[in-house]
Amino acid sequence: MSSKVTNIFIVYQCLNMITGASLWGSTKRWPRRKSQHMTLLRNNKHYNNRFQNAWNKYGEENFTWIILDSFETQCEMINCEQRYLDRYYDKGNCYNLNPLATGGNGRKRTLKTRRLMREINLGKTLSLQHKNNISKGLKGKTLGRKRPYVSERNYKNEFISIYLPMTNKVIQDYGLCNVALKANIDASHLRKLIDGKLKSCKGWKLYV
Repeated sequence: MSSKVTNIFIVYQCLNMITGASLWGSTKRWPRRKSQHMTLLRNNKHYNNRFQNAWNKYGEENFTWIILDSFETQCEMINCEQRYLDRYYDKGNCYNLNPLATGGNGRKRTLKTRRLMREINLGKTLSLQHKNNISKGLKGKTLGRKRPYVSERNYKNEFISIYLPMTNKVIQDYGLCNVALKANIDASHLRKLIDGKLKSCKGWKLYV
């Protein structure tokens, strides 16, 4: 498939042609997403140390980018990415840090998308591998806690993903307040980070 694909939801793979290990991802903005990866990797600043170390060791010429599939909706794309992660995450040949698919930019899985995903998956039985990956992805998350009200525009239906470059720690959850509490940062500052008004907040950056 052509690498010039734009404006459709795609699932991609960056394959290490020497070891067979891969990074799996998905996005609606393929050229931009690939460019972001390449810029970070070439400057030795990629937030995924596992991927960066392999890139440094084997060299750019031994990695190839592959578009695996394309979809009309985000929920179909995320489901496809998740199937690859379910298959390869625990096999020792996956560079992904998170066993759960995030949909590329991590923070735009809206309530509408979540409902569509539920309809698609309704009646399906999750595999043991998928259940284990969900468990790993949610490990350390605290559910049901009371969280402070920020404002009517508190991104409560948005899936937000941030990371701490120095430790590679990643926090992913729905809701501005949820993520702010887990990262121990002010919700108003996190909102500015999401809106692009801040590049980082106490070291935390958007996971894109």
